[in-house]
Formats: sequence, C-alpha cells, structure tokens
Amino acid sequence: MSALRLCAYGLAGVCFCLLVGFTTVYGNPFPYSDEWHLIPHLVNGITWDDAGWFWHPHGDHQIGILKIYYSVVFAILPLDFRIMKSMNSVLLFVGCLYFLHTLGKIRKYRMGDLAIPLILLNPAYSTSFWGFSFQFMSSTLLLLGFCSAALKTKMPPPPAASPLFLAAGCILINTFGGMNGAIVSFFIALAWLVCFRWIEPETSARVGWGIRTTLSIVVISTVWIFINWHPSRASTTELSVIFTQLPDIASAFLVLLSPTPMVIPGKIHTIHTIFNLLLIATALGVLFRAALSSSRNRRVAFADFSLTSSPGATIVMLLSVAVGRIEYWTSGSAEHYGILGVVLAIVSWTTISLHMRRIMISIWGSLFLCVNLYLYIVNFDWRAAQTNGIINSTVDLYGDISKGIVIDRFIEDHIRKLYYVDTPEARRIVRDNIRLLRKNEIAPYIFLSDGVPHLGRRD
Repeated sequence: MSALRLCAYGLAGVCFCLLVGFTTVYGNPFPYSDEWHLIPHLVNGITWDDAGWFWHPHGDHQIGILKIYYSVVFAILPLDFRIMKSMNSVLLFVGCLYFLHTLGKIRKYRMGDLAIPLILLNPAYSTSFWGFSFQFMSSTLLLLGFCSAALKTKMPPPPAASPLFLAAGCILINTFGGMNGAIVSFFIALAWLVCFRWIEPETSARVGWGIRTTLSIVVISTVWIFINWHPSRASTTELSVIFTQLPDIASAFLVLLSPTPMVIPGKIHTIHTIFNLLLIATALGVLFRAALSSSRNRRVAFADFSLTSSPGATIVMLLSVAVGRIEYWTSGSAEHYGILGVVLAIVSWTTISLHMRRIMISIWGSLFLCVNLYLYIVNFDWRAAQTNGIINSTVDLYGDISKGIVIDRFIEDHIRKLYYVDTPEARRIVRDNIRLLRKNEIAPYIFLSDGVPHLGRRD
C-alpha cells in the first residue's frame, strides 16, 4: 500500500471523526425549519395512504428521496435530529472512500487526492448543521457515484455491465432528489441516449436495452417534473426581474461554481474563485482535446463522457439556481447551496490527473491540496468557535422545556432557533407540530404545557 494511499484514507478517517464529533457532541437535537413539515409523517409512521406524500412537492422541489431517507432513519432510531446530521456525515465519508478507492484502481494516487476528504468532509457545510441539506448533498454524492462507476470501465480486464447499470441507477435516483437533481439527471441521461452508439465499452443488445430503458425513464420523469413545476415564493420567474439583475446573477453564478463552506476569508475569496474557474476550464479543455482525438475513430470512452457530462450538467443546474433564487439572494445563499459545487472541483481534478503530463499533474495537485487544506483549517477553527453558541442555544431550549412553560411562550422566545424566519405561518407550523409531538408523548416536548399563553414579560 503506497504512502499517499495511506495518507488519503487516514486523512478521510480523521476528518470523519472530527465531523461526527461536531454533529453529535455539539449538535442540535431539535428540528429546524423545513424539518418541521416532516414531523406528522415521522411521528405517525408511514402507511400506504402516505404514498402520495413522497411524490407531493415540497415548495418547488420533488424531494421523494429525502422523505424516504428521513422516514427510514426515524423508523429505526429516536426522533433526535442530530442523527440526520451524523447520517449525512456517514454518507459523505462512504462517498469519499468509494471515490478514492476508484481512483486507486485506475491510476496511482496523487498528491491532489488528499484534497478530496478535505473538501467532502469539511465541517462547515450546511449538511453538518441541518439534516435537510441532504437534498443538495445527495445530488453531489450521486454524481460522484455516477463518475466512479464510469471510471471503473477503465479498469482491466474489460468490465462487466454492472458499472454501467450502477451509473444509470445513480442518475435515476438523482431524478427524485429535488430540482437540482432533476436538472442534472435530465441533461446527462439525454446526452447518454444521444451518444449511446458511440460510447465505449460497447454493450450487448440486452444490456444496451436495459440502459436505454433506464435512461428513457429518467428523461420522461424529469420532463414530467419540469412540466408540473410550480414556483415557490422564493423563485424568480419574471423575465423583467431576471434581465435587470443580470450582473447579480453572474456574480452569484461565479460563486456557486466553487465549493463554498461557511467561511472563505475575504483576502482569498477572489483567488479561490479564480482558481476553481481555472481548474474547471483546464479540465474541460483537456476533455475537448481528448474528444477531438476520439472523433477520428468515432468512439468516446464512457469515463470521459461522465467526466464531461457531470460538470456540464452541474454548471447548467448552478446557473438555474443563480437565476431562480436571485430575487431572494442573501449573504448566506452561497453557503446554503455550497456543497453543489463540490462535483466540479473533484471531477475537474480527476480529469487533470488522468489526462495531463506528470509535471502539470504535480503542479495542479499541489495547488489543489494547498487551497483546500487552508480552507479546511479556517473552517475547522470557525466551527470549533461555534460550539459554545450551539451548546448554549440547546441548553436554553432544554431549560425552558424543563420548566414546563406554555408552547406559545416557548415559540415566542425561541422561534429563530427552530425556524429560519419569524412569521405567523412559521409559528403556526412549529406550534402544531410541537402539540403533535407532545400528544404522542415524545420527549422532551411532552414536558411543555399547552395551556393559555401569557405573552407578557417574564420575570
């Protein structure tokens, strides 16, 4: 086992342990924001009557995969929402190991590979603060799974059909992971169908029929999702607004193209953006050159197809995010969607490490590692500094619950710890679901009182 392989796996293990420590020991066990909408189904259990709920849109997203994820986890484990943050960490760790394993099978480990666990397991992505960010994380992991499966077709001896079906399966599942998943799945599946006859390795008629059927289901499903899409209050759909905010859209789009944890120091913010743009542009340039070479024999390697289609579809999706959310874009929006840009960074590095000369691989790998090591250290320090605030917030919540205060009083004092906005609708959602939790004798909510609220000042 090479030293770089040991370092990569060891670093992933250390980053994972630190991440789980933040999400468990210093995690918040209460639902937050959109998670309150899931409570009735998590408390009462899933029955056949709930089948339509999995398909019913949440805002302007179809998030069936997330609803299944929450339902399965909480059917087994208690209703402590630190579990979802920790489960997110486990999935990121497994995805990291799987991608590193695939890289080690098709080439030697490179210095830049050490950046992969630093990116995926950074403790300052929203996935470790809020379990509901699985919606964005799942899209990222499934795209990396798609690329990993495609890269396995480069392994000797000639592969069986399983990597192709695994790749198609990732795209199919991603279709139902929100609009971010549907957009990338649509473009990848459509491109794969169009280019199918020119992709290597060639498949038998039976395998080819199975793959085409799966991809057709993806295209049909995503078209149905697009046709039935209805904008939410956070969506920007008016062309007049979009055209007047083109500079802001361009700025947001450029930020989204890079992995964006909670902290990117101002002194390197521009450098970070430029570096990632150059990384992406270099990778796409290398793939374009490889495509020109492949065009002579009218064949294209499936691995190269995945390394081109994944970032291409992701770029389209990120542009749609910048356009669709620009009217309500805030200083925290980039961090909210920050993990979506991870695919571009990791896939671009993978492309460079496979197709460029050794000296260029060493240069890019060293830069890739240094940039992401610095960002990891900065964000780890920031996350560590947040622990006291998270603990104090959790202690305040438990303290008032232990006093048996009235539910409305509890919400009056703590709504911003339970929901991202303080509106009558947000208060109603939290109030109704706390009453439901209390009715089902679920701790600690059972200790709250459901009497007539007194909203005056407390002693």
